[in-house]
Amino acid sequence: MARPNTNNERMFTQRHVIPIRNGELLILVYEDRRGDPYLVIKRIKKTKSGRVKEEEGVAVFRSELPAFYDRLFEILPQMGLKLAP
Repeated sequence: MARPNTNNERMFTQRHVIPIRNGELLILVYEDRRGDPYLVIKRIKKTKSGRVKEEEGVAVFRSELPAFYDRLFEILPQMGLKLAP
């Protein structure tokens, strides 16, 4: 029987790709062994030919999500961005 899509004992649930200048922003949602969700946000810079030039990422765990979203909503208007309905 096939095992679910796992990476180091974490369950991959969602993947969102947002194109940005010179690369892309990935928002990945995983579940850990206990079933708690967490986000992995990666910024990938690419060369003109499409090869990965640089990659950096950060994990936001369940206990940190409320503070992360509160801070995100504070920063968005300062950057001239709005949330889509």
